[in-house]
Amino acid sequence: MIERRWALSLVLLWSCQREVPATCERGCEDAALADAGSDPCTPAPCVAPATSVCDDDATAICVCPSEHELAADGVSCTRIETWVSGDDFGATSALGELHGLVRLSFDVTPQRAGATGIIGYAPSSTTIASVADLPVQLRLDPSGHFEALDGTEYGATAVVAWHAARNHHVEIEVDILGREYSIFVDEILLAEDFAMGPGTADDLASCVLHSERDGDFSIRRHVVGSPPTPEADGLPAPLRTFVVNAITGPGSLVQRIDEASPGDEIVVADGVYTLDEPIVVEGRHGTAENPIVIRAAHVLGVELRGGPTVGGFVIESSSHVVVRGFRLTHGVVPGSRYGIGLRLNGSTHCRVSRNRFRLEETGTSSHWLVIDGVESGHHRVDHNRFEQKHTMNNFVVVYGTDAEGEPAMSQQDLIDHNYFFDVPPTGLDDGTEAIRIGDSARGYIPARSTLEHNLFERCNGDPRSDGYEVVSVKSSDNVLRYNTLRDNDGSLVLRHGNRSRVEGNFFIGNRGGMRFYGDDHVVVNNYFSGTHGSESLESALYIGKGRNIDGEAVGTDANQPSHVIFAFNTFVGNERNLYINGDDSYPHPPRELVFADNIVTGSSGALFDFETDPIGFVYENNIVHPTGSASVGDIAEGYQSIDPGLALQRDGVYRLTPGSPAIDAASSAARYEVTEDVDGHARDALADVGADEHAAGDPLRRPLTRFDVGPGAR
Repeated sequence: MIERRWALSLVLLWSCQREVPATCERGCEDAALADAGSDPCTPAPCVAPATSVCDDDATAICVCPSEHELAADGVSCTRIETWVSGDDFGATSALGELHGLVRLSFDVTPQRAGATGIIGYAPSSTTIASVADLPVQLRLDPSGHFEALDGTEYGATAVVAWHAARNHHVEIEVDILGREYSIFVDEILLAEDFAMGPGTADDLASCVLHSERDGDFSIRRHVVGSPPTPEADGLPAPLRTFVVNAITGPGSLVQRIDEASPGDEIVVADGVYTLDEPIVVEGRHGTAENPIVIRAAHVLGVELRGGPTVGGFVIESSSHVVVRGFRLTHGVVPGSRYGIGLRLNGSTHCRVSRNRFRLEETGTSSHWLVIDGVESGHHRVDHNRFEQKHTMNNFVVVYGTDAEGEPAMSQQDLIDHNYFFDVPPTGLDDGTEAIRIGDSARGYIPARSTLEHNLFERCNGDPRSDGYEVVSVKSSDNVLRYNTLRDNDGSLVLRHGNRSRVEGNFFIGNRGGMRFYGDDHVVVNNYFSGTHGSESLESALYIGKGRNIDGEAVGTDANQPSHVIFAFNTFVGNERNLYINGDDSYPHPPRELVFADNIVTGSSGALFDFETDPIGFVYENNIVHPTGSASVGDIAEGYQSIDPGLALQRDGVYRLTPGSPAIDAASSAARYEVTEDVDGHARDALADVGADEHAAGDPLRRPLTRFDVGPGAR
């Protein structure tokens, strides 16, 4: 606990309020000077004693002077820098020259009602004489709302009010080369990919605070952040570095790739480059200690363009190759070898990191990133942004083949911290899932992929005829955890395959939730809220029936679900909750599923809507709470009908409140290997029912936002 008050010195107190032997000594850093009585001298840091004198609480409070705060070391104070607005353009703070993708954060405090002003950012090439010279602007409107500049006009994605004498926290992400920026104010998305103002901006170099009157507002704790350095991202220091400013020719990117050795780093100078053919990395092998790194000088500071028939990177028969920090806007060629944005073919241990994919599509079908080939595996696809796909097929697809050319699966690939969004309905009859891991021919082949910490928003391309799928798993032994699906017209679907684990995901405001077939899956700690689809296929949990039984499903046939564990999940505020269809063309109902320690609450329809009776289901220790016109529906045992005591919190998630009957009431978390809850808190020995373990601290994991994922995330 830290308080910031006026004090003549740092004082160490103990929160139990008992008498302590002494406060922090206020003397010189140099003991000899202190003994000599020199005055003035620098106070020594405030350091807590090794052992508390309190029996029950050893929490220390260091009190800092006004306009100071406790530093990261926990024992010294630093001054809080404050910038104040002015009625001219003299209230300017230099930032240095910022390139590529930039993140900015600060707290803004309006000082009076009716204040108006601009917090703007300008490039180094501009002499600031008016607000028109600021391509990035956050505006305090006199009506009491925040706005942002979108091209030549002000607007907002959401209404966010400001209040006099109140701090408002602001986060801004600027893609300088892409000339777009987004703003969060108080964790609300105010501006989504707004266009920067007119003029040229190769960098950002200064922050300007302009107001109608001097001092109308102030900002504090202004922080400039960029994506982590390669070293901070876990990449070893290079043995050799080559800077290139051309794609082909002597000393070019292609030449350096063709000659690359372990430990080489090839840095492409910032700028826009036009491709005439794919960039092929073939037969190049780094090592775990010394990978071959191909990167932009600044993340998203390099754009690779090309005609509609030109693809991008192709990594063939290579290992330990990293592609990092590019804006990929080139074309695709459906049906050709290079008809994708980036391909990892027959390679291992490669990494595709912090890129932005917005490809130029022609035709009706394209894959943007493909992992396939013989003995493929151990790749990482992380911190990328995939957006605005308009044709059939996927942002990311994972396949594989064996030495005879038969279907196989790439092994143990990690796909994490990516942002997938904005896929409008295609009007086509086949799949436009954001991600597909496998296909109908590979359902029973283990892939052992991990899909974690990804955000899916407005991925609406998959039609009803293909099942409204956002994430489609058509292989076995995968892990899908800690992802957020928000505002999608579709579901996460285990379409083919067995033994996958789905854990700790947030499903919020989608038209669907999750659908599954197959055997031996484990589905735990997931949160389903606001599912609003009207069709049965759009239920929060759609439990499939099978056309075939174990091991007999071929092609697009669905396998009967069996021996699936569904435990410690929470359903709240969904239009349709749990559903089993009654379609006689799927003759094999789900069997021997365990449904335990879940919370299901809703205000309409049957919470358990089973048009076909399941076989041998086990219901154990669930809390089912119908409200309004809702009913429990088609279960008769293994639950108690009681209010679980959920309350909506600031991040839009319903969590347990003190006194909830779900607290310490679970049957056995250990039985299902559930060691933490959806928020990342450890489960107690007596665990709580549902996805949330009631805890005093803040959640360690929350529903993801666009600032938690993609090229700029840390």
